[in-house]
Amino acid sequence: MNVFWHGEEYLKKNKNLQKLIRIIRSPNRNLAEKLNFYKECFESYIEWRNNFKFPKTIYLARINQVKPLPPPKLIKNLAIALSELREDYLKLANYRLVIIFKLFLFYFAETFKASNRIKINKSIGGPFSRWASGGKTPTRRDIDTLMDIIVLHIFKFEHSDSDKKMNEKKDGWIFINYKQVKIPNFKWNLTWKKLRKNILSDFQDSFATREYGDSSENENSLIKKQKMIKKYENLINKKKHNSKDTFNIVNLFYDLSYFKDFSQIRDIFKDQPKIQKNQHSLNDWQPLKSEIGKDGKAIPWFEDNGGLYKERVFPQFTIKNIKRRFNKKVFLETLKSEKSIKTSLAMALNGDPELEYAFEYDELLPDHDIITIIYIGIFI
Repeated sequence: MNVFWHGEEYLKKNKNLQKLIRIIRSPNRNLAEKLNFYKECFESYIEWRNNFKFPKTIYLARINQVKPLPPPKLIKNLAIALSELREDYLKLANYRLVIIFKLFLFYFAETFKASNRIKINKSIGGPFSRWASGGKTPTRRDIDTLMDIIVLHIFKFEHSDSDKKMNEKKDGWIFINYKQVKIPNFKWNLTWKKLRKNILSDFQDSFATREYGDSSENENSLIKKQKMIKKYENLINKKKHNSKDTFNIVNLFYDLSYFKDFSQIRDIFKDQPKIQKNQHSLNDWQPLKSEIGKDGKAIPWFEDNGGLYKERVFPQFTIKNIKRRFNKKVFLETLKSEKSIKTSLAMALNGDPELEYAFEYDELLPDHDIITIIYIGIFI
């Protein structure tokens, strides 16, 4: 379904959506009161959602067999929250409210689809099916369609063609010269226009609905992920946030897949969330400039010009140094997404992936007769 062209038509046939979601002014309540209500909505959603595997939406494939259905009060409260949060989202003033808006937009579309047994999109076949469907199931595309209808046709968010209109000339019942033309003196939202000029590639509609990739899918992304976590923590702990900070925090929240982590989401509802940093006090096991290759990591000892990192760090690989440097929280967090214990240990010691080789027999290791299992037993 093309939401841009057929969204208004869908709303006319399904008036329940417009009855629930409306454009209203943000209520005159303090932040703590708002967050308390939004947290209640979230906990109610989780209570119902835990009946099905999270975060997959495959349970909606057989829409007429979904049991239990979401409580009507949950759908109503999510709609109220979304309507309230519209202004806060557009202002980009508070990162927590923007994240909650994005979360609730998905939660509402999901529960509304389940409750009303909605089917919009069909399976796509053929050699280009994955491209045409975006790699998503009809069920998942239904949720996307509902979100797009809300942000484009109810909330009237700006999109890439907001400054254009269709120039329609009619000859009887036939449209002729049907083309887009610029709207004279159209004014974009200044906050979003400024961001889009500098760092933002999304418009109001696409930023609200866009999902993000998981940065922990392979070992090569581990260092990048740790940098992202550090950046997220530093931004969260700033005393004041501008619209650029809000944009970056929201992006990182999704890039780090925190939107799938209930504990991370619950932190957002706290009036003054405190981030416990996983920072290391020692960073001298990070590669020096002379030890780094083109990929940004230490050059392996078996490659040309390699071995400098190994010669400098491996002799320091004593049990005393390991105990002093080991960050258990980083180890456990990394282990969630990694099958390799060695990789997780290297990250927990704030070292380069090359450090993994130190968990094997090597002539440079002071305690060369100690094997990996002993190291693990020290910390866990």
